[in-house]
Amino acid sequence: MRFYVYGDGKLLAESAPVAFGARAPLLKADVRGVKLIELVVRGSQAADASPVVATWGDARLTHAAGSPATVQRR
Repeated sequence: MRFYVYGDGKLLAESAPVAFGARAPLLKADVRGVKLIELVVRGSQAADASPVVATWGDARLTHAAGSPATVQRR
């Protein structure tokens, strides 16, 4: 599966493919001025396969002075 961050309908960041049980990727996205942030997960299976179930557990936005906010999935 892959994790995606959208801001106002535009793709801002995406993860490399992530396998079950793999370490959570850190995604960086500039969300300044964005009104709607969407956290999306999509699987890589064929269209007729079972849906992918994933969670953005403990997701958070962080901000470092002078740098874009970071969306972190743990």
